[in-house]
Amino acid sequence: MKKYSKLLLLFAIASQVAIARFAYSELPEPILLSGPDSISIIEPHVIMPGDEIDIVVDTEYESMVKIHMRKYQSNKSNFAKLFVVNNANDQIYFFQDISNTLTKTKWLQARELVLRVPSNSPPVLIEKVLKQTSEVIMDSNVGPGGAQFHSIDQEDNELIRLSAQGVVLVKFPSRCKNEDGVFQNSICLCSGFLVSEFAVITAYHCISDNEVAKKSSVVFDFNQQDSEGEEINILRLIDYSKGLDFALLELEHSPINVTSKILTIRTDKMYDKDKEEIRLIHHFRGKHKVISYDSYCNIYDVGVAGYNAKTEPDADFEHGCDSDARSSGAPIVSALYGDVIGLHHFGRPEGDSDKYPYNQAVIASKIKNHILREKTEYMNKKLLIGFVEF
Repeated sequence: MKKYSKLLLLFAIASQVAIARFAYSELPEPILLSGPDSISIIEPHVIMPGDEIDIVVDTEYESMVKIHMRKYQSNKSNFAKLFVVNNANDQIYFFQDISNTLTKTKWLQARELVLRVPSNSPPVLIEKVLKQTSEVIMDSNVGPGGAQFHSIDQEDNELIRLSAQGVVLVKFPSRCKNEDGVFQNSICLCSGFLVSEFAVITAYHCISDNEVAKKSSVVFDFNQQDSEGEEINILRLIDYSKGLDFALLELEHSPINVTSKILTIRTDKMYDKDKEEIRLIHHFRGKHKVISYDSYCNIYDVGVAGYNAKTEPDADFEHGCDSDARSSGAPIVSALYGDVIGLHHFGRPEGDSDKYPYNQAVIASKIKNHILREKTEYMNKKLLIGFVEF
């Protein structure tokens, strides 16, 4: 009887493996994309331990590929692993903490990828693979993480349109990457937002020194690529925190229509992350102002380690609003209330989804509380209007 039971058990396991191998359709031929909204989605496919699949991008252009995956066998306690090999440059991405929760890569530039599950890993379910040509991504309103962008004029939410008026492009002298990815001394770019008649907030890792601040400027109303906007010089660095990664900057004068451009920072804690609808308003790639939105532009976890995990172990929240380096300092705005709930400051490096699953923003109320502790110096100069409850 025991021998019979063991045979049944082995048969059941073998059947499960067979189902895992054939329950999902094979990868289709990649589709050649012809427009900014063309995205190729494959059918779900399971990669068994020791197996691999190829993803070949059928296009004359170098293309961007993004993978959505999760661990297939939910009854296994250990994490799944996946190697992604880029045949174009022999670069290897290793994802070792794939759980039952969706894991997704950044857009990876490639013509051909090999996805390989090591023999000591549970199976990996490839839910879908998105593909776009580099030419399409560079010339359209699609970001490197697949998030859709649109201009202020295209935004239906009145609160978001109003908030966007106070978002600025920050220009400062430093060392930054050029279009070829080489660091050089140049005028570098970040994003920021107005919090009073004479004060703007951006990321500390953009402007961290008063001498740099005095050589910097911000640009308002850079809403279209062919518009120049209103450029205002920065007088000084008023306040900052390396741990919270923010810098409060005083402007030489207030911008035109200043009262409609002041953003309010939320005082209390964040609301339920599952109910908070958000937008990231920023200068993507240092170009005209855009608003990030898509199904991934949500809050995923609140109270995670910030810029300095030792001093600020719970300063950040994770979000899925895609960005690039010039988005640092931009506000995460509530679509329900129009107030600033976070300062975007960290985008996950490509291939590091096991260590950095999402982008991160500093919880805005922590920045507000830090500044209000020293409010006496600035209150007479009307530098804290955005921090005061009316």
